[in-house]
Amino acid sequence: NEITDQGAGVLAELISKSTRLMGLNLQGNQIKSEGAQYLADALRTCLSLQYLNLNGNKIKTNGAMVITELLFSHDRLISLNLGNNKMDHDGVIGILSVLNSSNYTLEELNIDNPVYKTICQSVAIHFGKMFANNVGLQKISFRKHQLRDDGMYIIMEHLLENNTLKVLDLNANEITFRGCEAIAKYLKSDNCSLESLHLANNKCSDYGAKAIAQAIAVNKSLIHLDLTYNSINDLGLTLFAQALSQNTNLMSFKIFGNNFGQECLQLFYELFQAGRANPWFPDFVVYWVDDHFEMAYLETNIEAESDFDFDIHVCKQIDYNEEKA
Repeated sequence: NEITDQGAGVLAELISKSTRLMGLNLQGNQIKSEGAQYLADALRTCLSLQYLNLNGNKIKTNGAMVITELLFSHDRLISLNLGNNKMDHDGVIGILSVLNSSNYTLEELNIDNPVYKTICQSVAIHFGKMFANNVGLQKISFRKHQLRDDGMYIIMEHLLENNTLKVLDLNANEITFRGCEAIAKYLKSDNCSLESLHLANNKCSDYGAKAIAQAIAVNKSLIHLDLTYNSINDLGLTLFAQALSQNTNLMSFKIFGNNFGQECLQLFYELFQAGRANPWFPDFVVYWVDDHFEMAYLETNIEAESDFDFDIHVCKQIDYNEEKA
């Protein structure tokens, strides 16, 4: 709605009189740090606040920090979205520090696409410490942090100590096969509680797919996995298909945007034809046409990106399929 700091100030006056406010969504406006200060001052009286979304504004680090101060006093706030606000290194570390030491009630956090002017892997240490200590966070999205393989190694080593995280979105973090090996180690651990893992738009390639496939074969917690657009060829996709045949829990997987060949398509075709207690919800369909296999994109409409309520959507889709049958 192109709301600026001036509009945020007017909204703040209304909010200050609405102490029972439970949710505020101002995504995609033009609010800067001054407007964030107005809102934060007003929201201090709204102790019932559960949901706050300022994604896609321009509050930067100063604005993010005044909003983050609410985490000290608002123990009912369970969802905070500050992604795409041009936060820098200090803003991200500030938020993670609060979650590391003072707030264990926040359940969902989005801090996508910051603006770093330092080595990105240094932030990974703060992510790791937070994961090792925080017992409340269930869903986190940090896309486009350029954490790369070294960052993945640090974060995954600390995640081995965490058994509460359910949804992890690592889209567009320049992760290669070495980072995938670190992720695979975590997925193989008995302490892994992750249900949804997003790795789209990275650089996993065949070797990364191999590492993830080996983990999928033994993992018992994942329900959804996204590996779209990762430069995976027929070899890696074949290994992934073979691993899926050994997994009884994974239901939804996205691998469109990779390089499918006849060998992997045959395995996926057979996989989808075989009976299974838990149904498959892939993002593509395989056809046998003119003596060879073809595939096409399939929109399942089960899960929005990083949707924490994935299990609800799956149940609805299953009910729909049963009624249709």
